[in-house]
Amino acid sequence: MRATWQYAGRWLGAGIVAAAIAACGGGGGGGGGGTATPEPTPAATPEPLPVATPEPTPDARNGDYTAFGTDGYLYTLSLDFDAMTYAVSGNATNATGTIVADGSGYLFQPAPSGAARNTARFTIADDSVVGGFPSGAGVGTFIASRNFITTVAEAVGTYNFLARIIEPSVAPNTSIFSGEITSAGTLRYCQDNAVYAIAQCPAASVQTATLTVSGDEFIGATATGNMRFRVARIGSDKVFLRVTISPGTSRRFWVGTPETAAYAAGTFTGVNTLGTAGTFTVSSTAHSASGVTPSGTTVTREGTVNSLGGIGPTSMVGIQTADQGNFFSIRSTHIGVVAAARGNTFVPGLFEIGRAQ
Repeated sequence: MRATWQYAGRWLGAGIVAAAIAACGGGGGGGGGGTATPEPTPAATPEPLPVATPEPTPDARNGDYTAFGTDGYLYTLSLDFDAMTYAVSGNATNATGTIVADGSGYLFQPAPSGAARNTARFTIADDSVVGGFPSGAGVGTFIASRNFITTVAEAVGTYNFLARIIEPSVAPNTSIFSGEITSAGTLRYCQDNAVYAIAQCPAASVQTATLTVSGDEFIGATATGNMRFRVARIGSDKVFLRVTISPGTSRRFWVGTPETAAYAAGTFTGVNTLGTAGTFTVSSTAHSASGVTPSGTTVTREGTVNSLGGIGPTSMVGIQTADQGNFFSIRSTHIGVVAAARGNTFVPGLFEIGRAQ
C-alpha cells in the first residue's frame, strides 16, 4: 500500500508541475515571456491603372480643298467626314452645313432654297472633289483638289481645254482649244475659230506665256499681263485648272485634260451648270445624259459623237444633238467634261463635270 501511494503521489506531483508549466505558457524556446508573435499584415492589392482609350484616327479625307468654280471664282471647300460637316468660303460666300452619304457620293445639306430636289452633291476620290455646292438659290458646279504639281517639269505635257466665259451682260459662252506646257517653261495654246491640235495650230493663232512657279501656283507672263493657274494631280493624271477675273469683270474657267491617242469611252457622274445632277456617257459614236433638275424634273440628252478630223486633238470629240445644239467632250482617267459649243443658243455656256464610274 505504501508503495502504491508513493507512486501515485509521484504521478500526482508530476501532473501538478506539468499543469503549472502549461498555465505559464510552457517552456517555449528562449524565454519569450509568453507573448505570441503577430502574423504580418498582407500588403494591399493596388487598384489597376485606367487604360487610356485611343483617340479615333481622323478620316483621311478631312481638310481643305481648293475649288475652281465654273462661275470663274476660286473657293475653299472644307470637309469633315468625322463630324459630317462642310464649309465653303470665297466670292463673298460663307456657307456651312452637313453632308449625308447618298449612293456613291454625298449630299450637301440643307438643300438650296426653294429646291424640290436637292441636287447639291459631290463625289470624292484621289484628293479631288467634283460636284455642285449650294450657292444662294442655286447650285455652283466645281472641281476641287488639294494635290497640286509644284514644278514645270512635272506639268509638262499636251492638254485639251474646255473653257467657260462669263460676261456681266450677255449669256455665258465657251472656248474649245488645245495647248501644251513645254520643258522650256512655256505655255502655248491655240486661239482660233477652228479647233486645232496645238501641233497643227496656225502660227498666228498660237498664244504664249512664260512660266514661273510660286508654291503650287503657276504664273504665266504674257504681252498683256499675267495669267495664273494650277495643275492638279488626280490619280495618275494631270488636270489643268484656272479661274480668273479680268478688269472688266469678265470671268474665265478653264479645265484641261491630257491629250492621248484616242477618247476612251466612259460614264461619269456629276452636276452641270443648270444645277442638274446625273450621269453622262460618251463613246466613240454616241452620247447620252440623264439627270434630275432642282425642280424635280428628269431631263435627257442624246447625240452622235465624231472625232475632230486630221487637224484636231485626238482625245477630244464633238457631239451633235437634234434639239440642244452641239457640244464637245474631254476626259482624263478619272474626270470627264462636256461643254456646249461656242455659240450654242439652246444651253449657252453649259458645263458638266463628272467623275468616272
